Amino acid sequence: MYSILVSFLWIATSIGMIMLGIKVYKGDISPIHSYNRTRVINVKGYGRYMGLGVILGGIGFCLLRISLLLTNNSLLRISLILTNDPFCFISIIFIFVGIILIIYAQIRYNKGFF
Repeated sequence: MYSILVSFLWIATSIGMIMLGIKVYKGDISPIHSYNRTRVINVKGYGRYMGLGVILGGIGFCLLRISLLLTNNSLLRISLILTNDPFCFISIIFIFVGIILIIYAQIRYNKGFF
């Protein structure tokens, strides 16, 4: 029961991340905290990279939880799964690419993180 509840909450949060990423991708950067967008001049480019990064992160988290749910494993044993489950490995790649895109958008369009 606990695992199903955690899975539901995790997937719901991932879907929320995807929806937020779509909103940012379309150019509305208001959900991003103000000090992370203070020096942004090209709002469209910044929104596209940040939005795509959040979308990929949300997809990665959703796929990761589905993979862990289908293989009946916990997140604590993820290092063992990475060698055996390509689905889990792909979801981790989605998450890392999303993080890299967010960092790239912050450095390129905001001239740093703060």
